Amino acid sequence: MTAFTIAPIGTCRIHTPLRDAVGRYPIKLQLGRNYGFVHTAAEALQQARFMFGQSDIPADVQRLIFRPSNGEQARRGTHKPADLYMVELSSRKLLTIDGHPIQSNYLVRYFSEFFADRTRTRAFWSMAVADRLAERRAQLDQDPVFKSLNAEDRDLLARVVKRDQTDEEIEQEMRQLVELLGRDKVVFVTHVNAHTPDNVPIEQRQQLIAAIAAAAQRIGVPCYDPTPLMNKLGQAEAMEDGGLDLTHYTPAFAERLYTDWFKNFVRPRMSSSTPQVSVPKLGAEETVERIEKLWDSGELREASRRVRDVLRRYPSLPDHVVLFARIQEELGDYEGSLALLGSADALSSGSKAEQILMRNQFKLGRHDVAYSLAAGLLGDEIETPEIVRIAAVSAGHLGYVDESLGNWKQLFRISEPTDAMALEAADTVLSLLQTGGDMESAIRWVHEVRAAIPNYGRGFAVLWRDRLLAGDRDALRDLAGEQPKLEEGDALELVKEASWRGCIMAAATLAASCGLAKSENEEISAWLQSQSATWAEEGNRALEEGRLRDAAERICA
Repeated sequence: MTAFTIAPIGTCRIHTPLRDAVGRYPIKLQLGRNYGFVHTAAEALQQARFMFGQSDIPADVQRLIFRPSNGEQARRGTHKPADLYMVELSSRKLLTIDGHPIQSNYLVRYFSEFFADRTRTRAFWSMAVADRLAERRAQLDQDPVFKSLNAEDRDLLARVVKRDQTDEEIEQEMRQLVELLGRDKVVFVTHVNAHTPDNVPIEQRQQLIAAIAAAAQRIGVPCYDPTPLMNKLGQAEAMEDGGLDLTHYTPAFAERLYTDWFKNFVRPRMSSSTPQVSVPKLGAEETVERIEKLWDSGELREASRRVRDVLRRYPSLPDHVVLFARIQEELGDYEGSLALLGSADALSSGSKAEQILMRNQFKLGRHDVAYSLAAGLLGDEIETPEIVRIAAVSAGHLGYVDESLGNWKQLFRISEPTDAMALEAADTVLSLLQTGGDMESAIRWVHEVRAAIPNYGRGFAVLWRDRLLAGDRDALRDLAGEQPKLEEGDALELVKEASWRGCIMAAATLAASCGLAKSENEEISAWLQSQSATWAEEGNRALEEGRLRDAAERICA
């Protein structure tokens, strides 16, 4: 007997629920030659053709189409026709290079440094049409971040164009998908019509959902709109961040979705020889949700006892296995947690299992495996500060300098400025850039960090020394009036350096801004008293000699 196979073509909104369903229902995912997530009808058609070996994608464009770390597997894989194809169409915004649809999120991630600046990003997209590419390229060639890219990447980015697909074009590509995949094997899935915090729908999304549903009806194939199910559960429970995230589904909503899909699209297509699912009956106190709440509330013994009791009776329940693996990992039994996740069913149960596996491997120092898992999760557009940090640290251990640098930058950008990880990321990026001797990039990074963390001490020190070397007294005076977060010893070093280079007023102002005059450190107090006397003496001498600017600066200091 063989399991019913499903091939998802879309984003995490169908991949994740279907992965969660494996092990709970007699289904398997057919992912052969599936290279990543897609949003538009044009992308979906391109992927389907690639899966069936009917088209190829140029090597230079693949990095903006293939899921990171998945390219070689997709190229070498084979696709066995599935029993069902679930094709999600969630956008009409089409990005292309030389006519090849590319993935918007992969583009922004690959060129994350370029797109980190909003002004530059807006200017780029405002000219992303064929008749303005030459004009845009001329502007790009003056941009320091664009110029820092290698020649191949500059050429790639400069060829990106953007347009909206029409309803007619989307329907035509839906028809081609049905012809390729099989009329009786296709279910189209729309985006969810979630409302903004102002309780209004996103007009363009609402229109696209209606257009896809109407096209599917004319073609004569099923179309699934998740909106009614979201409304039944409630947007706050169905969408991440209490309903404010209009893109990502909660685990509870994902579970409702795959249950609904199985009932409506899978079970009616199953043959009598397909093994049927057998769901054990658990008491209310034995559910994963109840046990996990116990664990999270600190009832460690009771949570451990209950999950072990359930698995003693039903050893293969995926959700309980994953919860037990989480418990073992948090208790420090990384090897035991890995053993629990060793089965195919456990791993296929979704990103939660992969994240636990990633943590175990990382904490055991297996950076190659941890990096591979983290990169895969990021490729699935599952991005949390923890995942990005593990990717950054592991890449560094493996000698992947560019990947490590990119992930550290991304960690800073997605972290709250008050989080410890934000400061760790800011410092690490700065160190990597300084070690590499790229001071121009280091200065740009400092400005980016200071926009979020105005009192960033290490960045202040970099700017201070840069302006000292340039002899920019005006900039130094402006900087000196700030209150950077510096250790007293570090602040004193900056004051001394300014004094040695004759920037007396800036040195004195910085000493005052950092409160060094109130320091309880005797060495700092002694140096300031001695230096004040020296400045006064030098000022009087300069006044006698007619050097009025030097005199004024030293006497005022």
